[in-house]
Amino acid sequence: NCQNGVSFTNGNVDLSSTVISGASSCDVSMTVTNIDSSLTITNSNLVLSGGDKSISGDIVVQGSGTFQIPASSEYTITDTGSLTLNDGASFGGAVPKIKLTDANSELNFNSGATIQVKLRTAGTSGKLGVNNATAALTIDSDQGSIVNSQVWAFSQCASSVVAVDWTINKQVDQNCPMLLSDDVTVNELFNINSDLTVTSSLTSEQTSSFLNCNSGSISVTGSASLSS
Repeated sequence: NCQNGVSFTNGNVDLSSTVISGASSCDVSMTVTNIDSSLTITNSNLVLSGGDKSISGDIVVQGSGTFQIPASSEYTITDTGSLTLNDGASFGGAVPKIKLTDANSELNFNSGATIQVKLRTAGTSGKLGVNNATAALTIDSDQGSIVNSQVWAFSQCASSVVAVDWTINKQVDQNCPMLLSDDVTVNELFNINSDLTVTSSLTSEQTSSFLNCNSGSISVTGSASLSS
């Protein structure tokens, strides 16, 4: 039950089914190899150093805990890995670069905090979920564009922003307010169940439109465009 800072400075730490808990004043700093087993962080701050890493275990951050990676590093969630933020958990430090590359990889935002992530996708990408009524999530990227090849569900949130060129290749369920501030191309079902604001372009490329507006409204502002 950590109350103060703990720093591991001599080489890499191999995490195996690790639980870190304590007070919000607890900063646990370490350099890891990769994260290939379960890791739970409760009300504490895990500060990782080192280069790019893979996540092939299940990471859960809960309570007021934070998960911090270096600004220059990319953490890739593999087909056996997941990263879940619950309660009021958030990312610490600079906006993290998180990559989804496999169909079974998962990134879940069940936290009511304000969160920003630099999302990268490749291969069959992975699942993404947002499920907290007070969540405020911003997704951007420094790789130019993102593609979802698995279902992404924005189930509950106060607000969500996608600020990167986005190609929808698998169903998206939008059940909470969303702002699209970059170009979005729709190649699969986009279920619109809450207010949607478009400030760039929203294009359905198929003969039969995949824009399924069930409730809420679509607002196209400024020089933005909507085509279906």
